[in-house]
Amino acid sequence: MPFRLKLWHKGLIILAIPLMCVLVLFGTLGSLLKQAEDEVYRERHAKQVIAESNGLMKNFMDSAIDLYLYNGT
Repeated sequence: MPFRLKLWHKGLIILAIPLMCVLVLFGTLGSLLKQAEDEVYRERHAKQVIAESNGLMKNFMDSAIDLYLYNGT
């Protein structure tokens, strides 16, 4: 028994398959965009932590030098 589709069903299949592909593509692109945004946030946070650490280290070194010079005179 051959399987026969009506013209309406064939048209629906022809439209549904590309539509599903586009939806999968947009879902994938949305997911990748979210991952990229999260990575940018983590990178920005890491740079801020490094900058604060460098500032703290500079203050520590300046304090140590000032203490050495104060005791040396």
